[in-house]
Amino acid sequence: MAWEDAQLPTAADSGDALPVSELVKRDAKNGAAARPTVVWFFRAKDKAANKVTQASWEYEPISVALSKFRCIRIDVDGITDRGMKRTYGTTPALHIYAPDASSLGQLEGLGKFNIDSAERLIKKSWGKLFTVSHSSFTRKMIKILDKTDKLEGCESCPRTEKALQKLREEENELVAKCQLKKNWGKLAAESVGESGEIAKALAEAKASGRNVVIEYYAASCKFCRQMDRRAYADDRVKEALKGVVYLRLHQGKNAGDFEKRWGRRKGTPTFVVLKPDGTQIGSSLTGIIAAADFLKYLKWAETGDGNQPEIKTGGS
Repeated sequence: MAWEDAQLPTAADSGDALPVSELVKRDAKNGAAARPTVVWFFRAKDKAANKVTQASWEYEPISVALSKFRCIRIDVDGITDRGMKRTYGTTPALHIYAPDASSLGQLEGLGKFNIDSAERLIKKSWGKLFTVSHSSFTRKMIKILDKTDKLEGCESCPRTEKALQKLREEENELVAKCQLKKNWGKLAAESVGESGEIAKALAEAKASGRNVVIEYYAASCKFCRQMDRRAYADDRVKEALKGVVYLRLHQGKNAGDFEKRWGRRKGTPTFVVLKPDGTQIGSSLTGIIAAADFLKYLKWAETGDGNQPEIKTGGS
């Protein structure tokens, strides 16, 4: 099993870093074969954590199972976007995605990461994906591989070659039986577009010719509540909000579309501006914004013209 080194994708229009799920989406959009994806977030300089995770990948039931996945690893220290670094900053971490970019689960932190927990997460994801059970596939495949290794160490002769050929046929037959349960490729291609709350806001934006300002909000976020009491209570801000289509998405309630595109942010509130066609304008902002700065931000968001103003954010 080989890990493919990768970086977070970026938005073509703004250069903003996008969540890792976009790698899966882009593969589907570009017509790549539908495959589930495992993403390993690590820090190259963290030798102790890497020793633990490497032991997991070398454990045969895990390495055999991962042969059916696309395996990507991302060095968190190479992420420059502050918001994304916060989102993916807990390492080591294992994230698993179906071919349509929906999350199948994740495991984060050295205290939770070990061979057993990694295998449990892979088994759980496997059951949602494949027609052959995880235990049956790994048990049969390990048996085939062990026999193959022993024969390849023997002196070559017609009998050995015939036995090896039979084992290869058994391996190919097992892999052929282990297919994805759904037409994930079609689902992935269809999931690239917007839906739900963001789609409604974009429809309103097209009809009115206004841009969309999205606030990604958490009910438990003290900085979000402070903005409610301060910035949003300002009459000038209330008036400026009429110049855009304002959409507040609550984490854990109606923010599914946002999280598919920009990831589940640990930092809130996060603000994003979109054109009526869904193209992002400028960079996302994360953190509490004073009323005067928020007013400046909204005035810019209304047209999206010129450079994005320098806005001071706090908290998050």
